[in-house]
Amino acid sequence: MKKDTTKSAEQIVFEKVKSALYKRRLAPGTALTEQSLCDALGVGRTPVRSALKRLAQDGYVEIVPNKGAYVTHGGPEQISQLYDVRIPLELLAVKVTMDSYTDEDFQFLTSCIEKEKLAFEEKNLEAYLKTIEDFHMYIIRKSQNPYLEQAYKVVFQKILVYLALYDRFYLGTKKKLHSIPTHTRIIDAIRNKNLKKLEKLLVEQQKVTIDEFDFSGCYGANIGLALLD
Repeated sequence: MKKDTTKSAEQIVFEKVKSALYKRRLAPGTALTEQSLCDALGVGRTPVRSALKRLAQDGYVEIVPNKGAYVTHGGPEQISQLYDVRIPLELLAVKVTMDSYTDEDFQFLTSCIEKEKLAFEEKNLEAYLKTIEDFHMYIIRKSQNPYLEQAYKVVFQKILVYLALYDRFYLGTKKKLHSIPTHTRIIDAIRNKNLKKLEKLLVEQQKVTIDEFDFSGCYGANIGLALLD
């Protein structure tokens, strides 16, 4: 494999594994042995270990003492628990900022929806999830509460990982996005200062999202093939 000399070996491993996850080449629970990554990418154990630690910090990988590293996996219960924490935090952020939203704020949120639609049409899962993150984190950062932002980021990052692993993004059964009309209605709820409507939308989004997850785990390949460009 030709190496990218402009990047460190650690960064190459980090990006390759993360890209394979977004492309659904590694199923949840897949063992990521140091030797298999070294062989596939032509790097030493030290950068592989460092990259796996970074991936674990971001929630993509679970490192089990005396066993090794595995692609993160979870089920409906864990994901539902994350939403149960996330929703009150987002409602709090809106509650304390509703009176300060400007046309510029709504324009930014609307632009996120346009990017979200484009990413879906191009079947770019990483870009799609980035637009969702931008949309919701803008709402959180509007509160200017660093503790709220920190708590939300921990929970939302884990949700993004599960979306990357389980959402039916690439399946033909997902003909349209439920997130686009939901995000449009979220903007309307904020504009109209309707917290009850916003809460209803977030709860509905939770249910639809989890119902559409694919927990079959029937995709993936061996490490060498998964990391090919």
